[in-house]
Amino acid sequence: MRILNDAAVQGLGVVAGHGLECVLTLGTGIGCALFRNRRLLLHLELGQHRARRGRTYDRYIGQAALARKGPERWNKRVRKVIDTVTGLTNCNVLYIGGGNARKLAVELPPHVRVVSNTAGLTGGLRLWEPDLDELFRDDAGAPTSQAAGAP
Repeated sequence: MRILNDAAVQGLGVVAGHGLECVLTLGTGIGCALFRNRRLLLHLELGQHRARRGRTYDRYIGQAALARKGPERWNKRVRKVIDTVTGLTNCNVLYIGGGNARKLAVELPPHVRVVSNTAGLTGGLRLWEPDLDELFRDDAGAPTSQAAGAP
């Protein structure tokens, strides 16, 4: 068994492997994964960090915020988060996926790409490629069922 968070799996399906790439998934909350040269980096639980006025990113741009604030205000918030995450990670490309990605209606910077949820399927298949075996080994080299980004 191999377990990764949704953003990491989606990222495995879309990253190009050039420089630092970030994946955000927008849904009930926000998922995040970072890749450098197509390799998954340590997990960043961005959704639980404070975004504004003590609210976590999950509360600031998650599904409940979309329902509470409406699409126009939610889009403005997402755009602010895109700018913040870009500054925080200095990523070359920022991919946005998840169930609410299709609801984005703001102009996005040139380095931001909205990706289809089918990328998660592609990434799920990629979990079994030999170049990912090292993610699923413990410190002693024995296989393990969890990896970076897993709960």
